Amino acid sequence: MYHRPLGDYRFGYWLLGDEAMGDEVIGKEITQNIRNICVFQKKLVTLPRFIYLQNCRMKKKISFVSILAIVAIAMTSCFTNPEPEVVFTEADLLGLWGRGKAAGQDSVPVKFVRFTGEADESGEYKYGRQWDESEDIYEGDLKPYGNGWFKYKLVKNDLTEIHLMDNGDADIPKVYIVEKLTEYELKYKDDFGKTHHYYKCGEN
Repeated sequence: MYHRPLGDYRFGYWLLGDEAMGDEVIGKEITQNIRNICVFQKKLVTLPRFIYLQNCRMKKKISFVSILAIVAIAMTSCFTNPEPEVVFTEADLLGLWGRGKAAGQDSVPVKFVRFTGEADESGEYKYGRQWDESEDIYEGDLKPYGNGWFKYKLVKNDLTEIHLMDNGDADIPKVYIVEKLTEYELKYKDDFGKTHHYYKCGEN
């Protein structure tokens, strides 16, 4: 009996069984072999081989779908769950704030800052004043719109201050990040990480 090698094309299809089917394979032998043969991508393979290939394809599909799901969840988390935006208003900033030489609310305040509702000519900024009583400087000692005075604006949590001078010149604007602003407490820091911490001492 002549047998063709495995993988040979014979009857218009590819046999991948344990034994290739030759010209002399007829009748009962064909029937018995066909029972164990399934079509897979236009190739005839044995049933165990067919099941194995199907499982491999399924695992690849599951792995690919799992990766897509993980990426989709990660992207959704990035775009749909941003950190909440911090917004403060100038109305919350108005009033007299003070702090002592020691840290804490119980320390006797000696350094003061007052944010007023008085707007400058442009209407973009409002005026404020600051002084240090530990250096024998008091609010009444400040020359209007001179040393100790500043202009400010608060946008969300960005506090911009432009300090004024007696000769009419203005300092370079400084931008601070307001970290906390409540009815009784104010905290903001500059670009160098220095924190300015005040407690409410009085109203406008």
